[in-house]
Amino acid sequence: VLIRVHACGVNPVEAYIRAGTYARKPTLPYTPGTDVAGVVETVGEGVVAVKAGDRVFTTATESGGYAEFTVAAEDCVHKLPEALDFTQGAAIGIPYFTAYRALVHK
Repeated sequence: VLIRVHACGVNPVEAYIRAGTYARKPTLPYTPGTDVAGVVETVGEGVVAVKAGDRVFTTATESGGYAEFTVAAEDCVHKLPEALDFTQGAAIGIPYFTAYRALVHK
């Protein structure tokens, strides 16, 4: 799914990777950014969950979210509820689910 990025979350792990202090060292060139909210530009063959023009958020990206556009696998792209803006949508992935797990499951 190709997404035009409107907002991107900033997660601590991405800061650690940029600083070189994280155990995983990505190959360069590297674009950080996992949590994105934006609008679907186009979808690949077989994608049925979303279509061009849909407002979405991601829980992972293939190409990094600190960009004008990003690519994400269909199973990592979810429709963004109309009640949420793009900034809120970019905070759903890792930040929201981490807090939810800590407060509810632990």
